Amino acid sequence: MIISTSHKFVYCAVPKVASRTLRGLFEPLADQKVMKSLFPNLRAKSGNLAFHRPMGLRERMKKIGIEPGEFFWFGFVRNPWDRAVSRYYFEQARSRNEGALGRISSKHVSYHKSMIGLSWEDYLLKAPYFPQGEWLRDEGGIAVDRIFRMEQLGTELIELGALLGCEFDIPAVKGATERDRDYKVYFENDRQIEAVARYYAEDILLGGYRFDGGFGEAFDLKRLVSKVS
Repeated sequence: MIISTSHKFVYCAVPKVASRTLRGLFEPLADQKVMKSLFPNLRAKSGNLAFHRPMGLRERMKKIGIEPGEFFWFGFVRNPWDRAVSRYYFEQARSRNEGALGRISSKHVSYHKSMIGLSWEDYLLKAPYFPQGEWLRDEGGIAVDRIFRMEQLGTELIELGALLGCEFDIPAVKGATERDRDYKVYFENDRQIEAVARYYAEDILLGGYRFDGGFGEAFDLKRLVSKVS
C-alpha cells in the first residue's frame, strides 16, 4: 500500500503482480509520515514495504484528517494462471531457504514450510494463494477506482501518469525465480487449468483474462463493483 498526498493517490499492491517493481516506481511519491501513522507495521522484516489490504483504511484516513474520496485509488492485476505458476516457484525457492523463512512473519511461517515438497498439482488443488481481489477490497466491496493489467504495463503506466499528472519510466519486470516465461507449459491437463479458473474466478473477471493469454470483454469497474462485491 502506498499513499501519496502530493499526487493524491492510493496504490493497493497485490503480491506477485510486479509489486516490487511498482512499489519502486511509486514509493518516491509516498507520504512516509502519513503511511507510518496509518500502518504501524509499515515494513516487513526484509525492509520492504509490507502488504496491507484496504479494509478499514478509509476510516483510518479520516481519523487523521485525510479525506479518502479526494484520492485516486488503483491497483494492478495479473493473469491468474501466470500468477499461480509464479507463486508456486517463488514459494518452492523460499521454503528451501532458511534465511528467507527467518524474514517472514511468524504467523505465516507454517504456511510457507508447508510448501516444502508440495507438488505443482497439489498446490493448485489444496494450497493456492489468496485471490488478487482480496487485496483490492474493503468493507464496501472493490475499493479501487481503476484496475490496470500488468500485461500491458507500458501503456497502463502512461495512462496512469496522465491521470496523476506525472511521468513514469517504463521498467523491465524481472521475475523472482528462474522459470520458463510461458506459464502455459506448466499446465499438464484440463484439471489443473480448471482448478485455477474455479479458485480465481473473481480475478478472471477483474482482468477479463483467458488461459491462452488473451483478454475477454473489457472490464467496467462500475459494473464489477456490483457484480463482484
